[in-house]
Amino acid sequence: MPEGCGDATSPNQQLILANIAALNALIAASGINLAALQADVGDASTSTLLSLYGILGNPGTSFTAQVARLLNAQYTRPYVIEEVEFDHIAAVGPTNLSTLSITPTFPTGATKVKAYLVASLHVSNQTANAQDITPSISAQVNGGGFNSIWAPGDIVISVPATQYTSGMIIAECDISAYFVSGQATDLYFIVTQTSANAVHYTSQSTIFLVYTL
Repeated sequence: MPEGCGDATSPNQQLILANIAALNALIAASGINLAALQADVGDASTSTLLSLYGILGNPGTSFTAQVARLLNAQYTRPYVIEEVEFDHIAAVGPTNLSTLSITPTFPTGATKVKAYLVASLHVSNQTANAQDITPSISAQVNGGGFNSIWAPGDIVISVPATQYTSGMIIAECDISAYFVSGQATDLYFIVTQTSANAVHYTSQSTIFLVYTL
């Protein structure tokens, strides 16, 4: 080979070959499957970059905006009031059912956005007399006095004149003003029957807290 021309064993080429060999050894030791990696990630083509953009979002979005988005995230936590069976009611009414109580503890650092109640009321006719039952709900917080929070008026549970026939309603309403961390929330159903014959009531309630951190 003419003088001055490089060969495959020049110092620079030897260094490059040594580095490649070391890199291959590291890859082999790590267990990385290069073919699989290339199939998953690709070669930074336009489609790959768009896929990464879709997953990671816009890198141009400011850090402040990202933090603000996280700070405004809302979370939900349920507070369950266990199922309660009430005594038979044999009065036209309106009649207050037993009071349900819960004292919530909010997550550390939580700021309440709202709280809403989901409550079921199941009725079982105890006599062979038809009944139309109109329900409502009242609540208080920290013993401050009961106020109506759900009184639709047009919702009626009807059971025919057959013993042990049943019906159910599910009430949903805002209870934010009566749901405070560390303070007792009390609530009860009020039922108005169309006849003074025995009806058995069962209720289960859950209060959902929506909050930010």
